[in-house]
Amino acid sequence: MKFEYWDGETDYWAPPGREKSSMDRAVEEIVEWLDGADFPYQVEEAVRTLEAIVAFHASHNHNATWAELPLEGSDRKFEVLSG
Repeated sequence: MKFEYWDGETDYWAPPGREKSSMDRAVEEIVEWLDGADFPYQVEEAVRTLEAIVAFHASHNHNATWAELPLEGSDRKFEVLSG
C-alpha cells in the first residue's frame, strides 16, 4: 500500500503475509472443540465477551450512549450477524 502524505513524502507498506485471520483461528478452535478438544477458556467468559459485543451495537443504536452490563430489555434481543 502506498501512502502519499500532505508534505509530499511517501511511504509503502508491503502486503501482509499469509497469516491466519481471526476468523481462521476461530473456526479452527470450533472444529477442534467439536472434535473433542478441551475448550480453551471458561464458557462464562465467552458469554461475557458476546454480551460486550452486543453492548457495542446497543450503544450505537442509542446514539452512542453508555450501555450498562448486564444488558436489559430490547438490548438483550439484539442479533449479531457475522460473515
